[in-house]
Amino acid sequence: DDGTFHGDGDGPCLECCDCGTHADPPFNETASLSFRVSVCPSKPCAFGSCDVKGTCLVAHEYGSGDDASSWIAFEAQDVVYAGGSHDGPLTPDDAANADDPRGELPTTAPLFSFPLTFGCQTSTTGYFRKQLASGVVGLDRKAQSFWGQMRASQIIHRAQFSLCFVRQPVASFSGTHAGVVSFGGANPRLHASPMVFAMATGHGSTTRFKVRARKMYLGENGGGSGAESMMYDVTLTVNKLDLEEETLNGKEEFNFDSGTTDTYFTNGLSDEFRRVWREVTKREYTNDELEFSDAELRKLPTVFLQMIPHEGGVGDEFVADDPRAVPGLAGKVDVGLPNDVLFAIPPTHYMQEGAKLGVYASRIYFDTDDDMGSVLGSNAMMGYDILFDMDAARIGFAVSDCDYLKVVKAAEADTAKEAAGADEPSIGAAASAEGSDARSKDDSNG
Repeated sequence: DDGTFHGDGDGPCLECCDCGTHADPPFNETASLSFRVSVCPSKPCAFGSCDVKGTCLVAHEYGSGDDASSWIAFEAQDVVYAGGSHDGPLTPDDAANADDPRGELPTTAPLFSFPLTFGCQTSTTGYFRKQLASGVVGLDRKAQSFWGQMRASQIIHRAQFSLCFVRQPVASFSGTHAGVVSFGGANPRLHASPMVFAMATGHGSTTRFKVRARKMYLGENGGGSGAESMMYDVTLTVNKLDLEEETLNGKEEFNFDSGTTDTYFTNGLSDEFRRVWREVTKREYTNDELEFSDAELRKLPTVFLQMIPHEGGVGDEFVADDPRAVPGLAGKVDVGLPNDVLFAIPPTHYMQEGAKLGVYASRIYFDTDDDMGSVLGSNAMMGYDILFDMDAARIGFAVSDCDYLKVVKAAEADTAKEAAGADEPSIGAAASAEGSDARSKDDSNG
């Protein structure tokens, strides 16, 4: 599990009893020659606090009542690397069977390895006991995050990473392809549209990735599968919510949290959202389960957020004189602010199918206090490759199917053509990762 709200990575270790069943077994720290337990107070704890035995203890609690979840861990270090599409250990025998263009084999893994400080869980409750993922990779803006520790070890040279999530109809304990994580930049091979950039807001001490929205819309009859439909669908009708910008954003604006499954808007948006929803759909908005055919589901409104851009909205991938010609910008919706960025949440992402076929429930909620800001969870982030760029204080969005294996096959085909001296590259051959240090990995739960 990836958490852009969380800084400290954590997962169950051998001592974690009654910690549930996950995609992977607990980490066997006794089998690692490089594993070390943090010792304090001779060295300060990175995440937790020093107990009387000289161990750094880490504890987190989330929610309350029936929704309460928690975990306890001790701080430790080991040598790790961000790998590719494999989901099991690689042996030296692998090196004799194939070349290693993606750094997946043990012979080249040391080039990308670094010492990681993390939490070794000894107990979990609630969601952490039931989740499919074995742990959380902390990806917030703190130096102790996974990407922060990679950068400190000079494995990546840019304070950037990207997340590209895809929804699968079935989650399996044997492993489910969830998308792609790239460290040190983004991989343009994944992109079906130019990457456009919103301004990352918040003062320098914030650990969250936030954007500020100017407007919110509901698109009629589905409203397209993404913000690019604003350009290409001439029949598209959007309905603007009548909200002041301060009310729309609350005190903490819109926060991206990949570690949260669902999306939570502040309760100050509830009445106006429900009013416009009722006008568009002729039904009341609810989080209860309802029956929908596939066609009916796709006709539910797409939620659009119009966000403040970073320096015109367009980044390094694309140059255009007319913002109306750029998929992902607001040129055809708001002529006064054509460079604003449009972020789309289609019904196929926020509607979750239940245990019964054809029965769905909306996973957009309005129970967050206005002082806390809205949370855009992983269901809102799907269908985009989202670049979190701390160096430039921006967040980039490119439409994507997040198909890592397709990208790998295209790269291998290009390499084969180059080796054969072919004149014509395949589609995407000219694209390279943003920055030579970008490292992609398959984000499979398994």
